[in-house]
Amino acid sequence: MRSLLKLAALAAFLAFTTLLVLCSSVTLAKNKQPKTYPERGTVLAVRMADKSYQIVGARPQTIYWRDPVYRVETETRIYEFEGSRKSKMALGDVIRFRLKKQSAYVQEGKKERKYRVVGEELKPPK
Repeated sequence: MRSLLKLAALAAFLAFTTLLVLCSSVTLAKNKQPKTYPERGTVLAVRMADKSYQIVGARPQTIYWRDPVYRVETETRIYEFEGSRKSKMALGDVIRFRLKKQSAYVQEGKKERKYRVVGEELKPPK
């Protein structure tokens, strides 16, 4: 009889805990703020940056590749974003992005693409 009571108490505890976790995750999902892209800019230039790294060992070798670097002009600043081979920006594109630490997140439809910020300068006065 005692084992049945213990089993029933354990089942009730597990049901309560599961319900609590589900309710809290639904609440957290509702409170999640949508991502905003406050910055707006135009792609002024595209260049290719040469990259390399060396593999050290019995047969050392060097691997070379090129990544695109985009020069983006906003109202007050000029940024340089380093992308990857999958980057799809072109000259004259108007982009919306947000900055976080040394990264720029560019809005591409419902998704975003991460770029590394490699340069930033104030826009010269006119």
